[in-house]
Amino acid sequence: MRKTPWATVLVVAAFFFAPPLRAQTPTADVGSYDWSVNAKPNLVSKPPPKQVIQAFLTKLYDNDPAWTGGYKPYGSFAFADLRRSGTLSLVAALAPPVFGPCGQTVIIDKVGEKFESALIRCEGSPIEISGKTVVVVDEYGPSSAAGMCVALFPLIYGWNGSAYVEMSKQFPGYYRKVLQDLQHEIASLPAKIVNYEKDHLIGADDALSPLFCDKIEADEIERYLGISPDAGIEDAIRWSQSGNKIDRIEAVNMFSSIGTPRALDYLKAMTEDSDPEVARLAEYGLTPTHSVGDLRKVHLGPHS
Repeated sequence: MRKTPWATVLVVAAFFFAPPLRAQTPTADVGSYDWSVNAKPNLVSKPPPKQVIQAFLTKLYDNDPAWTGGYKPYGSFAFADLRRSGTLSLVAALAPPVFGPCGQTVIIDKVGEKFESALIRCEGSPIEISGKTVVVVDEYGPSSAAGMCVALFPLIYGWNGSAYVEMSKQFPGYYRKVLQDLQHEIASLPAKIVNYEKDHLIGADDALSPLFCDKIEADEIERYLGISPDAGIEDAIRWSQSGNKIDRIEAVNMFSSIGTPRALDYLKAMTEDSDPEVARLAEYGLTPTHSVGDLRKVHLGPHS
């Protein structure tokens, strides 16, 4: 059964890079900027140009390319007071070396005359929730494999005083708001889409997928909040009985993600599916450490 997210400590690596301090100019290395919250202006109100950030990250990671696995900065970044230390943190997105499901988020902190870096799987950005500045990352959800659409699940990371950890469970109100927004989107979809997707299995037509992904995301949050531990299981049962292989693969993903005794009974039955690939994925999904639908994965990197 899938458990609740771990408070996983992200690997922190120190990079020594200490150029002499000098006045901030648009062409200066961002490492020489004043990163303090009280700077006038600070890096939040007047961030450096995108190319300065890209050059800074490229120089930083070119010293240790194995750590990021070839991931490169592509422009999305923000500064925020994540540690509440009076010094800002840089949160930047890294693109994967080849086309893939998601990139990474890197958090850079200036600590004295060195920089500390933490990596999180998939792209994220800093926001304030309940008075605390955190990083929200959109992880891929349990039903993205078949190419229908990309169901996402937000995970929340923040500074606990000594490391960046996943702390999603501390913010149930955030997830209730996301669930409310998803339910509103589902209710506002055109009736022809809703009726079509009620009458057809997901493999029938991948052009009409808004309801599918919104509902997958809403079901996952309902399970996460404990509102309905089996949310989505009726859809998964329907998909498991389809003659379409893609439908049955999605059923495997969903049963594994739901993880209740009832869902795992259906998943076990799918290990005898007529298609060897579906049967193999069902067996894989029954392995606790290799759950197909497990969202709680954190990239730790080779410095661990």
